[in-house]
Amino acid sequence: MSFVARLLRIGRALAYPTFFFFWFAFFCYQTFPYHRLRDFVVQQIENPMMAGGRRIASGYEVEIGELAPYWGTGVELTNVRVRKLPDLPTERNVALAIPHITARVSILPLLLGHASTHVVLATNTGDADATVALGFDGSIQSVAAELDGINLHHIQQSGLGGKVPLKGILSGTIELEMAPGGANGLLDLGVRGLEVGDGVSRVPIPGTVLAAGLTIETIHAGTLALRARFANGVATVERLNGRGSDLELRGVGTIRIDRDPRLARLDLFLAARFTDAYQNKNDRTRSMFQLMDMNARLRQARASDGSWQFRLRGSPGAGRLLPEPAGRERFPARAGASH
Repeated sequence: MSFVARLLRIGRALAYPTFFFFWFAFFCYQTFPYHRLRDFVVQQIENPMMAGGRRIASGYEVEIGELAPYWGTGVELTNVRVRKLPDLPTERNVALAIPHITARVSILPLLLGHASTHVVLATNTGDADATVALGFDGSIQSVAAELDGINLHHIQQSGLGGKVPLKGILSGTIELEMAPGGANGLLDLGVRGLEVGDGVSRVPIPGTVLAAGLTIETIHAGTLALRARFANGVATVERLNGRGSDLELRGVGTIRIDRDPRLARLDLFLAARFTDAYQNKNDRTRSMFQLMDMNARLRQARASDGSWQFRLRGSPGAGRLLPEPAGRERFPARAGASH
């Protein structure tokens, strides 16, 4: 038997099982109960399982209009709505609407001991394109993300932000590799058209008589830039500043990430200088600064040059981020910001 005839014979023998397994996999893929997967995803977000098999409420409410297959190893989610449940009955949060999300898992990294997931999130104003590598224990091994035109206002409305009303367009790059000694990589983010406060919402100031809240007239802070390069888990902030018609902001400090980017720890020194035009904009702004000057704790943040200085320490992801008045301290040089 010739070599060609032998190949044809082998090809015919392999054709039938190949045909069978291809269409078997195809129909399994198409008939997979994606509605159950959708419900499972919602459950894992709203009531994640802790150690010992106990589930706790996450404080978030999620709706997924449809979950469907996407290019063999991925899923496509449409009409996703995320909302943080209000802490008080008087709070009203608007759900963050995400029209389209795709997520794909790469096959080859699974053989190397981790799962690499590529996620593309499309909002009404911009997109986020991210690749996240996860260990089988759920730990984050690397993050590479491009953000373009994400509106902070939508995140704020849904209650996913902090207590201070914000507006602005977020763009930038996140590149982190989690090594045994901590994170290595780059954080380069910018917010253009940043506005702080809305003239209506009360912003709580813990540890003061203004803990019930202080109404902040809208502050036009212009463009805010943050750039930090990580080496062995520590990043000295290379750039943190913003300038707008109402406010000039500058900062120095460090950001630490040991094993999980979600538990980043900040140690920042911030100085904010308000323009005279803003301080005397109307009766509300004049009253706001009078109340701040009358408060003993906030008065400690007033520096000799008229700016307001704070040290910001803690972990945003853990909900422990405490500003400490630092008006008597000298604004540190960038090289010594970590001390």
